[in-house]
Amino acid sequence: MWRNGKLTKDTCFYNEREWRFVPKNITLLDKCKFEKNKDTYQNKLKTSPIPFTPNDIKYIIIQEEKNRDKIIDAIKKANFFPNAADKELAISKIFSVEHIHIDL
Repeated sequence: MWRNGKLTKDTCFYNEREWRFVPKNITLLDKCKFEKNKDTYQNKLKTSPIPFTPNDIKYIIIQEEKNRDKIIDAIKKANFFPNAADKELAISKIFSVEHIHIDL
């Protein structure tokens, strides 16, 4: 992974709690060409959202229980789940690391 102009080796993206989406019809670019057109490529992704439903989510893991209300509020305000039932299903999948450790 390139960060701040340097190649970082052994990057574990799992630790970032992110996932990556790679479109099927992707053209591989060299780094220079990508950097020159980076904004264009990123804007194309913004106009092509990836559809998903709460059934596609297994867990929403948060670090601390005190953040639960913020996440619930964000889900309720978000437009990616159009109806209340979908939002409630997503909310039901929130688990905190604090409670997971207590349950162990």
